Amino acid sequence: MDSLIPTNPALQHEIEEEFGELQLEIVHCELCGDYHPPELHLARYSAFEDDEPAEA
Repeated sequence: MDSLIPTNPALQHEIEEEFGELQLEIVHCELCGDYHPPELHLARYSAFEDDEPAEA
């Protein structure tokens, strides 16, 4: 079976140029415990609105 890792530097560079804009930065999120782009949780959220008290 052929290797899926390109060994030709020119081909590797061409692939990186072609698909470079499609790369996503993925980080581990401490808020939800999942992996996703870092800008997903820009604003902190709460289970209740600030002006509504939580029901007991």
